[in-house]
Order: sequence, then C-alpha cells, then structure tokens
Amino acid sequence: MNKLSAYIRLIRPFHWSKNIFVFAALIFAQQNQLFNLEKILSTFYAFGCFCFLSSFAYVINDIHDVELDRQHPKKKFRPLACGQIGMGAAWFLVVGLLVLGLGGSFALN
Repeated sequence: MNKLSAYIRLIRPFHWSKNIFVFAALIFAQQNQLFNLEKILSTFYAFGCFCFLSSFAYVINDIHDVELDRQHPKKKFRPLACGQIGMGAAWFLVVGLLVLGLGGSFALN
C-alpha cells in the first residue's frame, strides 16, 4: 500500500459523514438560510474546518494508543501501528490539521 493511502486511512475521511450535522444550521435557522448562497458557502467552509479538526483528534488518538493498537488483532493494521507512517510525520500532520482547522475556524467569522 502506498503512502498516500496510508495518510488517507490515518485521517479517516469515511468518518466525516458524521460532520454533516453542521448543515442543520441552514435548515433550522430562524430565517430559512437554505437558499442564501453566502450562508451555504460558509457552512461548507465550516464543514471543512470541522473535518480537519475531527481528523486531528483521530491522529492524536492513534499516536496516543500506538502501542496498544500494535497488540490489537484489527487495529494493528492502522498506518501508525504497522509502521507505514512514522511518528514524526504523524506529529507534523497533527500540527497541519490543527492549523487548518482552527485557523480556518477563526477566519470564518
């Protein structure tokens, strides 16, 4: 398996579907914002920031649990546990995800 797919597995984009609840604000706003292009784009932007921050949490968890994951029958195949991605690269990724997620959130207004 190549490095890119290992990084994709590490940030777990298949879990981002849970972040869809960010869009509830468009539906349940006092004045229906479902057709307001500016609000729609802001919500997509917030969704992206939330995805970066949730991936940040997944990677931090994998760093913290790497030794336990190596002993687990299924989790031992995760990118950090099996050595596809080194700890230094994982920490670099954590910083990048945090900067993108929090920085984007602050820029969102």
